[in-house]
Parts: sequence; structure tokens; C-alpha cells
Amino acid sequence: MNLSLGRGMNWLWLFPAIGAAMLLGALAIAVTQQRFRTQALHAKGVVVEHSFSRSDSSDSGSGGTYCPIVHFTAADGRQIEFVGGVCSQPPAENVGETVAVLYRESDPHDARIDSFLTRWLAVMVVGGLGGVFLAIGLLAVLPGLRGRRIAAELRATGVAVQADVVEVARESSIKVNGRSPWRIHAQWRDPASGKIHLFRSDPLWFDPSDYVGEHVSVLIRPGRPKRYWLDTRFLPELA
Repeated sequence: MNLSLGRGMNWLWLFPAIGAAMLLGALAIAVTQQRFRTQALHAKGVVVEHSFSRSDSSDSGSGGTYCPIVHFTAADGRQIEFVGGVCSQPPAENVGETVAVLYRESDPHDARIDSFLTRWLAVMVVGGLGGVFLAIGLLAVLPGLRGRRIAAELRATGVAVQADVVEVARESSIKVNGRSPWRIHAQWRDPASGKIHLFRSDPLWFDPSDYVGEHVSVLIRPGRPKRYWLDTRFLPELA
């Protein structure tokens, strides 16, 4: 049973924290967009040309995006041109195409095309990334939290058995910054059932071989040896 990710792994909380912050950011963008729509004036605009933005990774015309340049007449008669906020390849709007425009009455240059992408693209991108970060973070930290709770429970109510150390080995299925932790592997024969139970420690971020003897204490739940915690409190703490 993998009960935790070990000491020094609190940085994993960065993932759900970043995810939650991005989700809040997406909500803030959506609220700002809705507030702008509520206060803005409406107009009809025309796409007069496209502004081409070349990608840094390409010297060819196919390596960039096209941003629409829209012309419209504000309510006070001023002629306004602005660059649409959503650029694409190929262009989403054709030159000469009529588009709906929203603009701020006090500053007509603060304008945008009234479209689904303009309203929701940033929200979807930021919110989607936030959801991914949050999910990855929770998958990483929740088992550790559950493991600590189980370890605390077994320290209070578990029964200690002496298991034979089988090996100390790297856990190649876990990698952090290219490094894998160690685990202590042990086994114990239940005298009541005669069955062999296999145990492994939490991930350890230093080689504990020099500190491990022939036997190690394992706390098990009475009647349920599969719920266990291999006691590594005899090891020195990682600085």
C-alpha cells in the first residue's frame, strides 16, 4: 500500500494551487467579459484587412496567424479601427465581411468583435489548463493525504509485527526531476493463516540501505494485514 509521497514533497501542492488559481482566473475573465457586454454599445463593423503575425519558429507565411482589422462608426460619428482579439490560421473572417461589434461608449477604441470565440476562447483555454493542473495535483497529493491519515490511525491502533527485509530497491514507476525514490520491501508470515504478506515502505528520497537491518516493524490493522504501514521512523530525516 502506497501511503504517501514522503517528506520534502510539499511542492506537489503547487499543481492544485496553480489549477485553482487558473480556474479563478477563468471565472474572472468570464465575469469581466459579461460586464463589458452589459455596458457596451453595439455597432456593425466591416473587416477591412488582416494583420499577419508571424510565428517565431517559422519564416514562412504558414507559420503565423491572421488578426482581423475591423472598421466601424461609433454612435458619435467617429470612425474607429481596431484589431480583433482572436487571431487564426486561416482567417476566421474574410475581408469585406460584416461583423457585430461591441465597444465602450467612453472609449470607442476599446472594442471587440461580438462572437463566441471572443467571449469564451480565453475562458476555455485558461479554465481547461486550470482543470488539468488541478486534476494532476489532486491525483498526486490525495493519496499522500489518505496515506498519512491511515498511518496515523495505525500508529494509534495498529498491531506491530516484525517482517523480514527482502530488499531495498528503486521505485522506477515514480520519477521527480528525473530521480526515482527507494522503497524497503519486506515480508511476513501470518502465524494464524500461514499466508505470506508482502509490504513496502513509503517512497524514500535517499538510499536507506545503510540503516536497514534484517527485520523491520510493520503496523497492521488487526484482521486486515493488507492495511498496513511499514514503520520508517528509525531512519534519519532527510535534510
